[in-house]
Amino acid sequence: CVLDLDECVWSPEMYTLSHMPSRPLIGDLNGRGEGVVGVHSGGDVIRIYPGALLAMQEVADGLHGEMRMAVASSADTPLAERIGRAAMELLEVLPGLTMADLLRRGCEDGRNLQIGRQPPLSSDKSRTHFPIL
Repeated sequence: CVLDLDECVWSPEMYTLSHMPSRPLIGDLNGRGEGVVGVHSGGDVIRIYPGALLAMQEVADGLHGEMRMAVASSADTPLAERIGRAAMELLEVLPGLTMADLLRRGCEDGRNLQIGRQPPLSSDKSRTHFPIL
């Protein structure tokens, strides 16, 4: 399963941000307990959309067999890429399980995290991101 990040998995779009994520926002993880539901980036808060969170929780619970997850994002600046990667390390899918932890399952080399536009990636995900995935 390949997910696009900006405005599909989370909000806001990373290119609009200028600060690395900090200060976690604790809240309800779809009735599955308390966890990091948002991270502050300057005056903005990066949050996973409820439907995306539910889909990731189902994968974490094994409801879709051995399905692995990947992300593709054409974050347009190196800073946007760094912000996105840092947010994945903080945002939780289940208490104690970050988005990054879930994405690393079955793909420890990180090849399933195709984020940014730095070579060999480009703004055209269909030509660069997806073939790698």
